[in-house]
Amino acid sequence: MSSMRRAPQDPPAGEDVEISCEPGLGDRVRWFRYVRHAERERYEREGWVFANDLGPTHGRWSVLMEWPGPGEPP
Repeated sequence: MSSMRRAPQDPPAGEDVEISCEPGLGDRVRWFRYVRHAERERYEREGWVFANDLGPTHGRWSVLMEWPGPGEPP
């Protein structure tokens, strides 16, 4: 059985989505955030990194970014 918690569908931009990995893969918590294109540079300066393009529909407004740092994101 998977320990992954599914993110809600289309959370508001700027809302954190917490995804935990499968047991045995380091049991690490990963932080993701939907970030509007206009705010992407600010998030990159704060340490967030680009994680994924959201395709032609959702990607029109946002990208998915991941917090690679230790602990919770700022």
